[in-house]
Amino acid sequence: MAVSDRIAVMSAGVVVQEGTAEDLYHRPATEFVAQFIGRVNLLAGRVVDAAGATVTVDVAGVRLRAFHTAPLRAGDVVRIVIRPEAIALVPDDPGSVGEVVGTIVTRTFLGEKVDYMVHAGAQPFLVTRYNPGPGAVLEEGQRVRLALSSDAVQILPVEE
Repeated sequence: MAVSDRIAVMSAGVVVQEGTAEDLYHRPATEFVAQFIGRVNLLAGRVVDAAGATVTVDVAGVRLRAFHTAPLRAGDVVRIVIRPEAIALVPDDPGSVGEVVGTIVTRTFLGEKVDYMVHAGAQPFLVTRYNPGPGAVLEEGQRVRLALSSDAVQILPVEE
């Protein structure tokens, strides 16, 4: 990805998406491209509300908001792509509202980053935090809030 101006991703001898590394990483056209280009949270969801370019999707009881250009209606089944590093983790504060609340199930310290598996309801989320300074590593069993911007949530059509 670092040495290419444009990249073509092929599956079974067919180009499924072509673009810059940034386009492929942040706006994959298919589940295959999303998984091929990097680590990803790939989640099944159902559209709860669609108003213009903004949709709310229920993912195993967790509500996520996203932007989407294709027409979607309440009840539509979709796939959601969220990159692990696009999710911010903050300790749970009883006075906070608006983000998804979860519990850290596992953590893997990797030096320059820490990978966390967080369960929010029945939904697992892989979250990566980079450059955690001394004392900044969150603990297993700790309740946290997952904060993500709606532009970090990519909605894909369900592949047959």
